[in-house]
Amino acid sequence: MIMEPIINRVANSKLITLDLDEFIPSESITAIPIAEGLYEGLILKEKDFRNWVNQLVSKYQDQVLTIIDTKDAIVPKWAYLLLSTALSSKGNTIYFSDKEKALERLILDKVNSQFASSLAERSMVIIKGCGKLDLSGEFYGELAKLLRPKCKSLMFGEPCSTVPIYKA
Repeated sequence: MIMEPIINRVANSKLITLDLDEFIPSESITAIPIAEGLYEGLILKEKDFRNWVNQLVSKYQDQVLTIIDTKDAIVPKWAYLLLSTALSSKGNTIYFSDKEKALERLILDKVNSQFASSLAERSMVIIKGCGKLDLSGEFYGELAKLLRPKCKSLMFGEPCSTVPIYKA
């Protein structure tokens, strides 16, 4: 009886596996509560707020920052423009959310720049199901929006058992 060699059809297929663990950032995310720049955590005094922003600019360079909003104060829209403009001028990456959402946004940005942008049109992509992080449903919805236009098919799980998500 002649044995035929075992062929790994998954390895030889045109499937591209997206392992989200490969996009977990090495850099830490620093959370900055906007309330720290407010008088008694509640009132925005423009001069004091601008001084606080200048202190942040001198403290942070080339870092990932997330500004955490406050529900206790009414912060004018220009304050967010000022924060973003000042902090990004020092090479910082800025998000406006809690740390978990900032991490998800950072991963999506990395997937977009390092994976999706180089994805050959009509690729068959499997989003690996198991990973180190428990990412939100919102994250996966955003990931699907990012990848769907560039894929022939999109699946979730492991190559041996996937859940079909999209097929052109």
